Amino acid sequence: MVNRRLHLSCQYVDYIHRLKQFFERVESGYENGQPLHIADPDRSGFAIISDAEFRAMSAHDVQELFRRKNVVVTGCKHPNLKFDESGLRTLAPLDSQVSIIGKVLMFYRHWLKCSKDYTYPSVTKDRNTTPATVSGLVSDILDNARNPAGKILNGIDFPACFPSWDDSSNHLSYATDLVAWDYLRGKPYCGNFTNPYPTAHMRWGLAGTANAVTFLHIDSDGYATFVRATTGKKVWGILREAPKHQLSSIDFFLDENFLLDEITDGSTFGLEAIVLRPGDTL
Repeated sequence: MVNRRLHLSCQYVDYIHRLKQFFERVESGYENGQPLHIADPDRSGFAIISDAEFRAMSAHDVQELFRRKNVVVTGCKHPNLKFDESGLRTLAPLDSQVSIIGKVLMFYRHWLKCSKDYTYPSVTKDRNTTPATVSGLVSDILDNARNPAGKILNGIDFPACFPSWDDSSNHLSYATDLVAWDYLRGKPYCGNFTNPYPTAHMRWGLAGTANAVTFLHIDSDGYATFVRATTGKKVWGILREAPKHQLSSIDFFLDENFLLDEITDGSTFGLEAIVLRPGDTL
């Protein structure tokens, strides 16, 4: 195991404290200096298997594994993409207007052109900064990624993103949303068989510059999430149950020490994290 000291940049002052809390809680769960998915896989919240092993599993076995673990599938088919014009073009044209996490100040040069500064104009709060979701161009993300003094941006609005190499839409045997869609089509008040699957609402791509952060959250409507890394690396963290409050109990979320935005000294839940590399799917 290689130990490396990471030097992270943060767009908001309080992110430094919150990230320190996050990684300290993750490392507090290590055994003999190693994360649980290496030191004790049976107790880990992650199950790591190869793409070949995963494809050989029956739908029943996949669902049973999902019931207990967050599954990381390694060695998935993926392109040799880079974070450049060609790579971002697989998501959308570079002049597309998309949603970007940040705060925008507009300085009009003339009525057709303006420059954008994705930054927080005056950071005075010391905790729980909430960045705004603003509108910008795909090219803005790339320009800031290439600029050593560029802003930390996270493009979150690339709906219906299904490049030719992505076969995630074909995992019908265990993707419960697709199973439910097939079952309900044609039923009363559920549309007819010609209605297309709402891909734009259910599948999307992300493009973030280095050090982009999304803190702990619960996805809309309680949906499970899958994510596939195609270029760069992504640290993904999950909650571990507290001894007295199981995640399946609402008491877990009603505990006064439970906060999504901050890890307090009194909080009893654990955290695990894993690094996703190109070809990994969680």
